Amino acid sequence: MPAFALAQSSNTLSFRSQSIFDRAEKPCQVIRTMNILNRSYFSEELLKQASLVPGGIWIVGRTTEDNFINHTSIFELRPQGWHLIERLHDGSEIEGLALSMPPVRA
Repeated sequence: MPAFALAQSSNTLSFRSQSIFDRAEKPCQVIRTMNILNRSYFSEELLKQASLVPGGIWIVGRTTEDNFINHTSIFELRPQGWHLIERLHDGSEIEGLALSMPPVRA
C-alpha cells in the first residue's frame, strides 16, 4: 500500500510540512529533509539552529544536478546526539555538522 494511502486510511502514519527551524508540536518518528539543509542555502550557524524533533530517524541529503544521484545520510537520535546509521553514496554535505551537534533536548 502506498504511504499516502496508508496515511489516509489509518492514524498510524501522517505527513506534515513545516519549517525545520520551528519545533514540531507533536513528536515525529522520522524526519526527511532532502534538497534543503545544505550549505548553498544556509550558513553553518543557521544549520546548527535547526530544531529537530527528539527521537526517531533523520534523513538528510541532496540530489546532485550533474548525475541526479542522491547523497544521503540517515541518523538516529541517541542520548549522546545524532548517530550515523546509513550513508548513501557520499552522504549529506552536513553529515559532519550533524554528528558534532550536542544532543537535542525536548
